[in-house]
Amino acid sequence: MIHLRAKNVIVRHGRRVALNVGHWEQNEPSLTSLVGPNGAGKTTLLQLVAGLTRPSEGTVTLDGVAATDHQNRARVAFVPDRPVLFNDLCIADNMNYVARLAGLSEPDGLSRDLAAGFELEPLLDRFPAQLSRGQRQKAGIVVSTSRPVELLLLDEPSIALDAEARTILGQVLGGHASGQAGGNGRQIVVATHDPELTTVCTHSIELIDGVLVTHEIEADAEAAPEGATDGRTSKGSRQRPDWEAWRRPKN
Repeated sequence: MIHLRAKNVIVRHGRRVALNVGHWEQNEPSLTSLVGPNGAGKTTLLQLVAGLTRPSEGTVTLDGVAATDHQNRARVAFVPDRPVLFNDLCIADNMNYVARLAGLSEPDGLSRDLAAGFELEPLLDRFPAQLSRGQRQKAGIVVSTSRPVELLLLDEPSIALDAEARTILGQVLGGHASGQAGGNGRQIVVATHDPELTTVCTHSIELIDGVLVTHEIEADAEAAPEGATDGRTSKGSRQRPDWEAWRRPKN
């Protein structure tokens, strides 16, 4: 399990201090909510942990190695708030492409469980331009999680999702974070304003005006979040579909 550690981190935009994190670390399976008002620095903090940007001062490390080091790239995934999709590929091929970059023959179980929970199976042969805003958001999450990672960072994933999809998202993320969906669990950090999503999290951190003001571990953090699932039993007896059946037929 990755040991994430941020110490004495400061990010400056000109003279303005955009982010100030004195100390934050975790090294256990968890579903962590990152909360705070707009402009508090949530996206900036996620990008630092993902190694997409560097702090002006301080350190962000994964197992003692700088988050920006190339060896960490395969261990971490950052899912932005706006879907990132290849417009000339159908959704199934988007998923396969990301999976194959990681050396997999099919997308990771988290991705497939989310696709099942979101009921995306009938849409996997469609192209991004053929989807609604909410469907594109679901597809973006599913595609971005198609490769297995030890640390998953999601920025406002519930934007444009309806109430049912938000519930499924929390359940599936909780199941995979805790290990209930199989494996040893993983670390997932979710920047969100969604109170329903925060209620299934085991850990919570809060930013106000760029300053980390709380770092809490819930009393039942050792247990799976209530309602956590892998998506295969959501909404009755739904099973994870056979991935081969989702592939777009080739001419």
